[in-house]
Amino acid sequence: MISLPLLHDDSFTSLLKAAILSEVRINKINNHELINVNDFSLKRCLLEWEWAHEPSSDVSKLSNAVGLFILHERKDYELLFKVLRQALIKGSGFIFSGCSPEAVKFCSMVRSVRSEFHKARIFTKLREEGGKLFCNYFFSHRINDLLINHFTRQFPDKEVVFLQSSE
Repeated sequence: MISLPLLHDDSFTSLLKAAILSEVRINKINNHELINVNDFSLKRCLLEWEWAHEPSSDVSKLSNAVGLFILHERKDYELLFKVLRQALIKGSGFIFSGCSPEAVKFCSMVRSVRSEFHKARIFTKLREEGGKLFCNYFFSHRINDLLINHFTRQFPDKEVVFLQSSE
């Protein structure tokens, strides 16, 4: 199969559409042109998938895992697309059961991000200065937005600021 150049972002929907479009030839796609996945609705992509394969299973359970995977320091889109294809064909249970080498690696990367986020929530020390909460941090993964959301909910009357430190 010819690999088509796909333009996507890091949202779950965009990545899922890219995984589907990389496998399904859609009539609108011309030869070797850059394809923006936002030009296609998720519903249309899933219909195209169902016409080419068996009906797709529910992939909504993967949304959280893909969101964490994207925050990994060494995200690998090739691995992600393989995992999404497997989930579309065999269901998300296949992925979370670690039934393929790609699924095992994907789950390990997701666990790594989830573990760092969990530890950071517990052990992060915030200092208050002028009505703002500050924290110097160094994290392997890109979890600062998750932490800011967490601490903003925990301290709704304070502004939370994370300053990235070097190792």
